[in-house]
Amino acid sequence: MIGVERKIAERDACEMEHILHKKSMSAIIKFVDVINKCRFTPLFIKRLKKYVETGKLSECPSEVMKICKKYSTL
Repeated sequence: MIGVERKIAERDACEMEHILHKKSMSAIIKFVDVINKCRFTPLFIKRLKKYVETGKLSECPSEVMKICKKYSTL
């Protein structure tokens, strides 16, 4: 999902299970579940993959920013 080879991601996930607090691990698992249940790949995941691949972070489109602001709780 984030552009890391599956073998590396699985090894890291195993290590994380032993290091992170149960609540943190549970929250991460729930986050991934939400993303995996999305009907379409969220834009931020596409942006993250491109950032991992190129080292360059693209600007969030203004239309998306408007939607994010509308639903933001911050």
